[in-house]
Amino acid sequence: MAACMAKAHRDRQDPFPPTDWSNVRMVHGAAEDRRQALEQFLLRYRPAFYRYLRSRGLSHERAEDITHDFIADRILRADILARADAGRGRLRAFLVTALRNYAVSRLRRGDGDRAVSDELLRHWSAPDRRPDVFDRQWAATVFAQAVERTRASFDEPGQAPIWALFEARVLRPLLERVEIEPYDRFIAEGRFRDVQQATNALTTAKRAFRRAVRAVVREYVTDPAEVELEVHELRAILERTAN
Repeated sequence: MAACMAKAHRDRQDPFPPTDWSNVRMVHGAAEDRRQALEQFLLRYRPAFYRYLRSRGLSHERAEDITHDFIADRILRADILARADAGRGRLRAFLVTALRNYAVSRLRRGDGDRAVSDELLRHWSAPDRRPDVFDRQWAATVFAQAVERTRASFDEPGQAPIWALFEARVLRPLLERVEIEPYDRFIAEGRFRDVQQATNALTTAKRAFRRAVRAVVREYVTDPAEVELEVHELRAILERTAN
């Protein structure tokens, strides 16, 4: 999981995000709301469509083409979001199924001038046995976005030592598998008076990170109860992947 989160932290890319039913409802609103909602939807989901196709063995070029055509044919023209129903489950599961079916249909038709091997067809016709790939991507990117927002929140005069402490004692050990830096180093450098002050500073940073996680999730869902459910799911995914 650390490698997955580290890549997302470097790339700053969105995975399949958490349930986005409020944004989907806006897609069917007034013209201006629809335009903005579609822009946000595609900004968040297009990279995930592409990465899913690549994870199932498609080349860069083929994955790009199918991603583009899926958006044009199914999301924009056929308006499959109109059939999405919050009562039937997570939006990302609905989209994954639609994308997979579209890709299988394209591959069976021969995908233009490019040959499609029997092995690739068999692979795509078989059930997808890695449904958690989307959840892992989502968890990694929510983590990366929250890290970036936490860093920005300490980008003020006098706040840099707090971020440096959080990075040295939490982030780098998690992402890079390095040893946790001792408080003594920061005290010797004059960044903190004593261990108590450093401990309090780290607690402040951790709280800021938790707030950042919720802020990221609130961009996808508006119901406070849903926010807490998504945060709970994020923790569960991270724990499952780490074990």
